[in-house]
Amino acid sequence: MAEASAVEVTYCAGWDPGSRKPVGVMGVEGARKRDSAGEPYAVLLTADARPRALLQIDWGRHYLGLFLFDEHGRRDRAYDYRELEPGLLDLRHYEQWRYASADEPEFPERDWHFTLTARPDSDTADVQLDHGGLFQTSHDIPERHRTLRRAPFGDWTAYADGRMLGFKRSAGGAGDVTLVPARHKEDQGHREAATPLWRAPSGLRPRHLEALFTPGSRF
Repeated sequence: MAEASAVEVTYCAGWDPGSRKPVGVMGVEGARKRDSAGEPYAVLLTADARPRALLQIDWGRHYLGLFLFDEHGRRDRAYDYRELEPGLLDLRHYEQWRYASADEPEFPERDWHFTLTARPDSDTADVQLDHGGLFQTSHDIPERHRTLRRAPFGDWTAYADGRMLGFKRSAGGAGDVTLVPARHKEDQGHREAATPLWRAPSGLRPRHLEALFTPGSRF
């Protein structure tokens, strides 16, 4: 039979990479209200006292971000999904980092860094590898990796399954993941910081529109 793996769920405002702990822990109902209202929140999945995945959700901006962790509690893979059509999440961006040592901080600038940028109007993606030099190419993405269905609130393994969370395949298959509430206490005293822990990526806003269409304007 497949081996069941318990994964603890913590709802929070975000993740602090310095302390490697969740910030602004909230209850499930608080997170559910944010989800329904399209307000940002985060979901931390842990197992064996180690962070395995972090979901950053902002449906108001049609955004789902998924981070996976290495054995030292650092984020080493990142997925950026956008809800371009109702109920469908399209992969827009994927990044992966490799760390040179166990104490190196997150997202180093000069180490191995892989980036994939998908094109919403095409089956191909731009691929870039930075490792002392720069390699760029294009590659086809299978449909099963390009698009996810938006899952109901609480169904977090629809985005991060047992394999992605680091559980090995057993003789009976990939194994079942059981989600259980974490033991973190709700942070009643938490207040949203002036600078949020994270923001959903967004494009630059246009500037100087009036001047662009005014004869004689110069830039």
